[in-house]
Amino acid sequence: MNRPRGKAWIWTARLAAALLLGSPNRTGASPPTAPNSLTEPKIKPARLIVRGHGFLGNLRLKQQLRVLQPDSRPPEFLDSRILEDAALLLLSALQREGYLEPAIELQVLCDDGTESVLSARPEAPLEAPAHWRARRAVFLLDRGAFHYYARLDFTGLTALSKAKAAGCFLVPDMVVPQKKPKVYTPARLDRGLASLREELRRLGYRDAVVERESVQTDPLTGKVSVAVRVEENRRWWVTQLETRHQDPLQGPVGSVQTTLLREPFSPAWEQECIRSLRNAEYAKGLPDARVTIETETLRETENEVEVRVLARVKRGAPFRVGEVTFDGLNRTRESLVRKRVPLIRGEPLDRLAIDETRLQLLRLGVFDRAEAEIAPATAEDARDVRFELREAKPIEASLLAGWGSYDLLWGGFELEQINLFGLAHRQRLVAAQSLKSTKLEYAYTIPQVFSPLGEVTGLGFYRRREETTFTRRESGASLSYQRLVPSLHSSIGLRFTFEELSADDSHFDPDYGRKRASASSVGLTLDHNRTDNALYPSRGYRLFVTTELATDTFGGTANYTRFELGGSWHRPLSRTLIAHLGASHAWVTTPGLVGDDLPFNKRFFLGGASSVRGYVQGEAASYDPAGRLVGDESYLLGQAEIEQRLTPRWSFVGFLDVAGLARDIAEYPASEVVASVGAGIRWRTPIGPVRLEYGYNLNRRHRDRAGSLHFSVGFPF
Repeated sequence: MNRPRGKAWIWTARLAAALLLGSPNRTGASPPTAPNSLTEPKIKPARLIVRGHGFLGNLRLKQQLRVLQPDSRPPEFLDSRILEDAALLLLSALQREGYLEPAIELQVLCDDGTESVLSARPEAPLEAPAHWRARRAVFLLDRGAFHYYARLDFTGLTALSKAKAAGCFLVPDMVVPQKKPKVYTPARLDRGLASLREELRRLGYRDAVVERESVQTDPLTGKVSVAVRVEENRRWWVTQLETRHQDPLQGPVGSVQTTLLREPFSPAWEQECIRSLRNAEYAKGLPDARVTIETETLRETENEVEVRVLARVKRGAPFRVGEVTFDGLNRTRESLVRKRVPLIRGEPLDRLAIDETRLQLLRLGVFDRAEAEIAPATAEDARDVRFELREAKPIEASLLAGWGSYDLLWGGFELEQINLFGLAHRQRLVAAQSLKSTKLEYAYTIPQVFSPLGEVTGLGFYRRREETTFTRRESGASLSYQRLVPSLHSSIGLRFTFEELSADDSHFDPDYGRKRASASSVGLTLDHNRTDNALYPSRGYRLFVTTELATDTFGGTANYTRFELGGSWHRPLSRTLIAHLGASHAWVTTPGLVGDDLPFNKRFFLGGASSVRGYVQGEAASYDPAGRLVGDESYLLGQAEIEQRLTPRWSFVGFLDVAGLARDIAEYPASEVVASVGAGIRWRTPIGPVRLEYGYNLNRRHRDRAGSLHFSVGFPF
């Protein structure tokens, strides 16, 4: 019997399922009627089109109009209310982007086949006939001139530089001037005035006046010239802080403490003073402690005011912890969260401990939200604490894709599941394939082991990569413990690994390592990071040390010690110019002969987008006398970069990479030097800098290429 043509077999299957399973009548009554889709034509949704703001801009605006469609399915018709609201939203969005005088032409096709055209402006909103039922609506945008700050002047400003004051209103120019960071709107101007006023008050100018003096706009070009008038007035200083504690048991006045100081008296200083005094009382189990501040003028001059601040601390009654409850635990075991809660029934109620508990619950990685509420006091002077939790989505799937100068095209997927067994465990599966490599990893993580910031991870992996002269294969498993130490800005890791290693090369030389080996190793990693940004460091430094010890005592056939240390340093030389320096040093040693103890895969192969950039991946390594790349047992690498910010998103980079190589450890620290100089451009993205760089080799060896072009993602060191 042939299967029905077209979609008829689908409807046949649905009718059969409805007859067998879908009827609630079990007494032999007639089956339910077929779905409406069998007898009624499929409804075609109305079309809403936005044009005139560029491809991405049109998509963004159309996405904003989704708020007008509360249902998941688009409506069959667009009524007058939807059209009017859509026009209003589009006009408002354009004005927020700096197009202060936009216009819209609306082309409408109604259900009766008639076509109509209407227009709208900010001062003349769209008025659509009430009877309209539009099948298609096209919003043609006329954005008008883009308004931007062409000039920004300040009068009466002495406490701040003009550049810093201008930063309250706009993003300062890089090397290449742009209009977008200087966008002008009346609302942005008001926010800039408030921001400058707050900046002056933070410096102690409590009576500062900041207001617009004049605003001149060219409607044709969009250029806006703004003059801002500033009256700084006198600067206020705190010279004495007197703290009085009021305890209900000790009477209206308790202990008095006086502190001498000299700091700018600002709202920010007041808030910090109140916070520190209040937190000190919270830690004593006084959750209702309140702090109020009064001031008394001590001395006044033409330019300064010195004041004494009186801080009254009303301690309130002490309370104990009552019952601790949790709301929102659906997939998470209550025993898991109770272990993370240091609140003990009957102990003093500490608000700071409650806040720390919230953070610990969020660090588990299974909650999107964690809030705490302290209930009113009971007759027993105890107060209950209730945590409101919202669990995160249990499964996340992501597709991976990209292109690199060495791997070329690559793709894969990542699948992560959190909160396994309700214990906040995580598992992650990553599979990626490129034209030159294969990667498959499975990781299982148990959080908050031995510490709220420690975790244990078991990892199974298989990796295959085609290097320049051999094919690298690595498979195995590892068990690691990682712990963050925020007070030291550091992380510490301990790892045990068992892996099978192989290097497939038809011209393999056993004097430089074992072609196949199994290695059981213990590794220790220390990472101290004081940079200001993990993706885009511009200030600070980073230091790291990695050690790996493999011995046949742990099993396996390899015996070696591998050590690597390094660091980086970053410093802005000006507002748009940043210096980056990096250095690393590594070596590997064996107790016996290299050919007996060292897997060939554990040699060092420099070259590529993150080391010596005049070479492709691995080609900066040493050659043997026969002309084969055999890697090194030691290297010294120094890198220097100058990054010139061109725009907020684009940068130009010049770099120098120098490496000393030692093919044999007997030649430590280096027997030859390779160096590359080059330049490139970088584009700032949420996942890190996208880099296109070319490196030219200064001292080429006999088989070295002149240079290499690299396309990669991420900071090089």
